[in-house]
Amino acid sequence: MNYKAHITDVFNRSAADYGGFGTHYFDIFAKRLHERAKGFPGACILDAATGRGAILKHALKCVGKEGKAVGIDISSAMIEETRKEIREENAVLYCMDAEALDFEDGTFDIVYCGFALFFFEDRKQAMSEFKRVLKPGGKLAISTWGEIDVPRRLLKNKIISLGVDPRVYPHPMPDEEELRELFHISGFSSLEIVPDWLDHTYANFDHWWECLSLRASRSTLEKLTEEQRQTLKQELSVELEEQSRPDGFHEEFHVYYVTGNK
Repeated sequence: MNYKAHITDVFNRSAADYGGFGTHYFDIFAKRLHERAKGFPGACILDAATGRGAILKHALKCVGKEGKAVGIDISSAMIEETRKEIREENAVLYCMDAEALDFEDGTFDIVYCGFALFFFEDRKQAMSEFKRVLKPGGKLAISTWGEIDVPRRLLKNKIISLGVDPRVYPHPMPDEEELRELFHISGFSSLEIVPDWLDHTYANFDHWWECLSLRASRSTLEKLTEEQRQTLKQELSVELEEQSRPDGFHEEFHVYYVTGNK
C-alpha cells in the first residue's frame, strides 16, 4: 500500500470519532487560526484537508450567506461524516487531493490548511496549488505542530526502543525556519509566524491513551502487537504519573500559525 492509500485508510477508519471529546482542541486551534486569517463577509474560502470541518465551521459564520466555503479532504469517510454536520447551502465538500486541486486559478480569497501540511507527500506541490487557486492578494493560513510534548516524546522513544518506526508523516515536522523557507520559495509575501500553546486536559490517562487511536498516531500503534501495546500502556501510565492531576491528565500542545499573501 502506498503512502497516500495508507493515510487515507487511517483517516477513513478514524472519521466517525475524529474531533470528538478528547480531541476538541482542534476546534480551539481552528478558531485561533481563523482569527489570524481575518476572514470577511462575502469571502470565498477553501479549507484543505478539512477533516471534520473544524475550520470550515468558523469560516462559515464569518463569510455569511453571501460568501462560500469549500472543504476538501482525501478521506471520503471524513467528507461523509462532515456532510452530516455542515448543511449550509453555501458550503460544499469534496473528496480531493490537496496536491491536485480541481479548481480554477484565482478562485479563493483565503485558503486554510489546519494541521495537514506535514501529511502531504509533496508539500511544495500543495503550496503551489494553494497559491494557484488564490486570488491576487489572497491569503494562505496554516497551522502546524511545534515542539513535541512530554507524553508524545516518551511514547515516541518507547516505540523506537521496540525496534518500530514511529513515523506517521512522510517528512519531519517543519520547524519555524523551514516554514519560513517553504512560504518564501512558494512565492508568498507578508509572512507572519505566530507561536501558540494549549494546556489540554483529558479525563484521565486511559482517556488520553484511547484518544491516540482517534488520530493519525493509530497508524504507529497498529505496528505493535497487542502484547506490546498493553505493555507500553502500562509503562506509560507509571512514567507519566505526574501528568495526572486532580482535574485530569494534562498534555501541552505547541503550535505555529503561519499566514502569507499571494
